[in-house]
Amino acid sequence: MFNPSTARTEMNQKLVKTLFMVTILSLISWLPLQVILILLYYYPNVKITANILLIVRLFQYFNSLLNPIVYNLRMPDFRKEMINLICACCIKDIPKRAGIRLNSELRWLVGVLAFKCTVRKG
Repeated sequence: MFNPSTARTEMNQKLVKTLFMVTILSLISWLPLQVILILLYYYPNVKITANILLIVRLFQYFNSLLNPIVYNLRMPDFRKEMINLICACCIKDIPKRAGIRLNSELRWLVGVLAFKCTVRKG
């Protein structure tokens, strides 16, 4: 027999696990910057190379990339709404309505996205 209370509890547990994963990923990706800032505060003579700063910055960008991927993999409703958000409006018309002029590379990308959305719907 279907028990709504049990289903809601399972859904909440999955949500808690997802949020925990996102939190841990955020901590891991932002920790190197915090370590560098603490080092520089207490030891101002420490030399940090440009490569290390680049890697730290990439970790921060990586965090922004991972969040929607984790949500997409763990939450089917999020996945469905993300597809709807991208495909809901006719993608080709968005720049025109916003008064934006696109260069040829962006026009090509928008055309590819619009084609994929129409194939998916049809």
